[in-house]
Amino acid sequence: MQPRGCTDNVLARQFGIVFALSNELRPLYAGFGINCRDYNGADGVILERDLEIDYRQRLEPDIALAWVRRHANANQKLAQSR
Repeated sequence: MQPRGCTDNVLARQFGIVFALSNELRPLYAGFGINCRDYNGADGVILERDLEIDYRQRLEPDIALAWVRRHANANQKLAQSR
């Protein structure tokens, strides 16, 4: 059983960040190997967040990398403790 809000982008819809990709952009995404249906199918566990309404304002890469490292280290420690 999945936690409440983890299917059909329910949580993302509540945040108002779901949008339809235009037909013109679909081939571009497919050209990058992104299958939008597989990639965006359902919500997962949110470990960190950065939500900016203006899509041109992006999270600094150093911050994203720090998040990845933090969670990778935490997962590694958890695996070693088992």
